[in-house]
Amino acid sequence: MQCKNGHAACRGCCDRVRGTCPSCRAPTGAIRCRPLERAIAAMLFPCAFSAAGCGRRLRVAERRAHEEFYCQHAPPGRRKACPHVAVAAGTICTVHPRLRLVLVFR
Repeated sequence: MQCKNGHAACRGCCDRVRGTCPSCRAPTGAIRCRPLERAIAAMLFPCAFSAAGCGRRLRVAERRAHEEFYCQHAPPGRRKACPHVAVAAGTICTVHPRLRLVLVFR
């Protein structure tokens, strides 16, 4: 978010100060700061489970899916089932190119 004076702040900071700029207290409204958004989108952040041994560094757009579905270091019960459903032969290989495939028959 960005105030009318050009100061940039994340949505969380703006929410904490009730829609005003943390720097000058001007209203923030819904002005997006696209240069800052692009810079953050290009940055790599560690997985939330790095303390448990995950060495992955991910972009913001990839991090949530990695932590929720794919991270092998997530605590038991934190990982959700894979969101992809294979409807055709070979789909699993194209959706998960680096996955070690293990089939479980029930």
